[in-house]
Amino acid sequence: SYSALEKLLQNPFDYFMNYTLQFIDPNETSINIFLTYGNVAHKVVETLFTADRNGVSLTDYVNEYYEEELNRALIQKGAILLLPEHHLGRERLRYRFRSCVSKLATIIQENNLTVIQCEQKEENDLNFKGDIILQGYCDMLLRDSEGNDVVFDLKYVSKKDKYKTILENNRALQLAMRLLSNDNETG
Repeated sequence: SYSALEKLLQNPFDYFMNYTLQFIDPNETSINIFLTYGNVAHKVVETLFTADRNGVSLTDYVNEYYEEELNRALIQKGAILLLPEHHLGRERLRYRFRSCVSKLATIIQENNLTVIQCEQKEENDLNFKGDIILQGYCDMLLRDSEGNDVVFDLKYVSKKDKYKTILENNRALQLAMRLLSNDNETG
């Protein structure tokens, strides 16, 4: 997977311990709340942005159905967040994420993009020795008015600029691998 390859490149020792020797850090067996937030967020985006809107604009649809889909996603992907001890975190997610999905809908609408699919499973054979195939998911595949594919890679992070620096330095592995895969497909 992309995350495994990223771990190999950034932390080879950790990769070796986890994937080769199968050693598991006991701290990693507990539930990762930030991963849970991300799973909930991805589910909300997938549901809201791929729904049949019956002519309703994307921004209006997202704003109208956000609460309903967030509540459904909390049950499906983040039930632990429904526990009383996670009340503040859950409500912070509810408040902050509303703004994020609303802005995302506005960006898509203002740029005349069409959402094709969310959470699309991808397998990329990059012609490495040993038939290594990378597996992952494309968070959101869109198409512009000229028929060009556009990819949004969505992240839920606690540190505001974490991925901004990665993108500015052209170090986003999953996006780079997608570009390489597209180049291999188109020649």
